[in-house]
Amino acid sequence: AGMTTWILPVMAIILARQDQQEQATEMLSLYFNHPLRPVGWAEKWPLPSEWQTRLQEDLGAHGYQVAWERGRTFDLGTVVEVFLAEWE
Repeated sequence: AGMTTWILPVMAIILARQDQQEQATEMLSLYFNHPLRPVGWAEKWPLPSEWQTRLQEDLGAHGYQVAWERGRTFDLGTVVEVFLAEWE
């Protein structure tokens, strides 16, 4: 699972660029809250932080928090499976 988490910030940016702000926020939340995520690399890469700020602005504080909390509950395997199926 830890190796799989690296794709979540990338997925979030793709979703955000497709005007799917809630889903992008959910992916960032799943990444930043997953216990097996590789610590450090996303924090050093400026895009996830930049998109977090944009998403907060786009969704507003309440909308962002609702999506963030929802993303925390997602199952990593299911999320990746669904995302990859959409790209086939």
